[in-house]
Amino acid sequence: MSTLEIKGKILDKQMVLGTFLMELDTPGIAQILKNAGLEFVVLDMEHGGFDINTIKKMARYCKGADLLSIVRVPVGQYHYVARALDAGAKGIIVPMTETAEQISDVVQFAKYYPHGKRGTAFGIAHDDYRVSEVTQTMQQANAETLVVPLIESAKGIENLEEIIQVDGVDLIWVGHFDLSQTLGIPGQFKHPLFVDAMEHLIQTCKKYNKPCGRLVPNIQEAMYWREKGFSCISYGSDISILYQTVHQFVTQIMK
Repeated sequence: MSTLEIKGKILDKQMVLGTFLMELDTPGIAQILKNAGLEFVVLDMEHGGFDINTIKKMARYCKGADLLSIVRVPVGQYHYVARALDAGAKGIIVPMTETAEQISDVVQFAKYYPHGKRGTAFGIAHDDYRVSEVTQTMQQANAETLVVPLIESAKGIENLEEIIQVDGVDLIWVGHFDLSQTLGIPGQFKHPLFVDAMEHLIQTCKKYNKPCGRLVPNIQEAMYWREKGFSCISYGSDISILYQTVHQFVTQIMK
């Protein structure tokens, strides 16, 4: 399945599963995750510390495995957004999106004319080092590229209705830990303030027929949020999956 087809599934709100990569950048990791049944990975430049050269490698590994690569940039500035896409990533997640103007700028950075003002450099990594007809290349890139605001603050929730209507926004992602923190209830995910914020996000996505995604730590949480309307779900990260699996083994054997 091509990355464009995976994006199509996301936009159609079909269930699409992935994970975050923060530490592991080995050549085989994308194929391992694809063989396990995942369809996307988020390459983390915000908290994971991947630099642009790592993103370039990982995007190539993901393409070889038909795995959709999305980069969580540190901040939604042009030189992060455009460089990640030029390196071969197929999507951008923008931390702390709080206004429509903020994500509208990112759409401009991520899309070529006539939908944006992304700088043009062809025949490089994002083009598979192949020179093609320019108009077709730009159209295909615009069609493939995902723009994802990360809603993780009280202000983001407050302005969600304006954010979600920005042309070019494909998917709404919630950052649950930071959201709880900005609500003054860090880690209290059953608190009425957090529950109300999540319900507002879910209902707003339904109103505008927009898919919503989030990270979950386990199968039970995944099932719960799937029932609530989330169709794009990340199962933890490379760190948490490796830790949990080894920790479970050790605790069971050492009883």
